Amino acid sequence: MGTLFAHLLFKHRYIYGINIFTNLLSITFVIPTIIIVLGIISVYGSSGYLSSIFKFIDYELGSFIYGIKGIILAHVLLNFPFVTRILFQSLQDISEDEWSLAKHNGLSNFVVFKTIEWPAIKKNIPTVLTMVFILCFMSFAPVLIFGGGPNYSTLEVAIYQALLFEYDFSKAINLSFVQLIVCLIFLSMFLLHNKVSFFVLSENRKSIKNSYSLNYVHEYFLIFIFFIFAFSPLLVIITEGISSPLLVKTLLSNSFLKSLGYTFIISIGSGFLSTVLTLGLLSFGKEFFVKKSLKKFVLFETYIYLLLVFSPVLISSGFFILFRKYFNILSPGLGLVILINAIFTIPLSYSLIKSSFYKLFFEQDFLSKSIGLTGLNRFLLIEWPTIKIPVITAFIVTSIISASDLVIISFFGTNNFSTLSLLIFRLMGSYRFEESQVVSFLFLLYCFIYFIISYKLLTKLKLRII
Repeated sequence: MGTLFAHLLFKHRYIYGINIFTNLLSITFVIPTIIIVLGIISVYGSSGYLSSIFKFIDYELGSFIYGIKGIILAHVLLNFPFVTRILFQSLQDISEDEWSLAKHNGLSNFVVFKTIEWPAIKKNIPTVLTMVFILCFMSFAPVLIFGGGPNYSTLEVAIYQALLFEYDFSKAINLSFVQLIVCLIFLSMFLLHNKVSFFVLSENRKSIKNSYSLNYVHEYFLIFIFFIFAFSPLLVIITEGISSPLLVKTLLSNSFLKSLGYTFIISIGSGFLSTVLTLGLLSFGKEFFVKKSLKKFVLFETYIYLLLVFSPVLISSGFFILFRKYFNILSPGLGLVILINAIFTIPLSYSLIKSSFYKLFFEQDFLSKSIGLTGLNRFLLIEWPTIKIPVITAFIVTSIISASDLVIISFFGTNNFSTLSLLIFRLMGSYRFEESQVVSFLFLLYCFIYFIISYKLLTKLKLRII
C-alpha cells in the first residue's frame, strides 16, 4: 500500500497541494498515538461515522474494531503514512536524467516502475521493514485499547499488566527478557545484511511535469481515497472537538490545565535533555574519526541505535521494579519521566543531527585547529550556525514525542500527576468519550502551537562568542 501510494504521489507531484500533503505524512509520525487510536474508534467504532453505512446489512462495526482486526487496522494507519513518506523520498533521489531518458525512449508506466522506480524504492525496503516490525512488535496503546483482553496481548502490554495489575515482578522480568532477545535477533539480522549506498545526485534538476489528463482520473481517485484513509481519524477528532459543547468547559477544567502543565514541562525537559545528550554523543563520536577508528565508530553508533530495542516499557519496568521493590518509592516523580523519555528519544535525535554535524566536522576540523579555535567558542562560531536547524528540529520532534508518551506516564503517573495522553486514556476508560475527543483536539492544537512557537523562537536565537 505504501509503495503504491508513494508511486502515485510522486507521479502526480506537480498537482497543487501534493507537496503539502506529503509533508503532512511526515507530521503523522509525531502525532500522539492515543489521538489516532481515538480517531479510529470515532470512524470505525459502533457509534462511528461508518457504522450507518453497514446498518443495512445488519453488521455492527463495534465487533470489528476490537480484537485482532482493530489492532491490525490501527497499526496500518499508524505506519502507512510514515512508510509512504520514506518511499516518496526514495523516488526523489532518482536523477532527472533517468526520467528524461525514459520519456525519450517512450517506456511504458510498468517498465518505468520496474527499471527506474523499483530499484530506488527497494534500497529502503529493509530499513522500512525493520522499523515497522520493531514499532509494531513494541506497540502499546493500540493493543491495550483494542485488544479486549489477554487473547490479543503483546509482550509490551503483558509486561505492563504483570507489573501494574498483578505485581508479579518475576513474570515481568522474564517477559522483558524474551522481548529483548527477539528484538536483538531481528535487529542483528538487519545490521548484518544491510548495506549502505551513497548516491551522487544531479544538482541541476528540472521537474518534468505531466499534463492533466482524464486518463489519470482513476489515479486521482486513488490518491483521494488514500488521503481520506490516512487522515480520517484526525479529521474526525478536529471536527468533533471544535463542534463539541464541552470545549470551553474542558479547556477550563482543573484536570485539563494540570495535565497540560505537566505535558509542557515534560516537553521542554525531555526535548532539551535528549538534544544535549545527543550533542555530547556526537562530540564523543567525532573523536573516533580523529583517531581514524572507523570500526569503533560503527560499534559506537550501533550502541546508540540499540536504545530502539529497549522500548519505553522495558526501561520503565526496570525503574518501576527498582523503586517499588528495592527503595519502596511509589511515585519517583516528574524527573524520572523526563529522564526516561530523553533516553528513549536519543536515537531519533541523533539521526536528525548527525549528517550535518559530521559533514561540518570533516569540512572545518583542520581549519579550526590551525587557528586554535576549540571548545565552546568553536561550537558557537563554526558549528552552531550550520547545525542550528537540525538541532532545533530534533528538540521539537523529541519534545512532542515525549509529550505524547502514554507508556512511561502509565507506570509513574498518579491522580495528581498526569499528562494529556494519560488524561485521554482515563477518560476513555471511564466512558467519557465526547470529553476525550475534546481533550484530543486540544492536545493536537497544543502540539501544533508548540511546534510553531518553538521553531520561531529558537530560529531567532543568537548565541554569542565568549
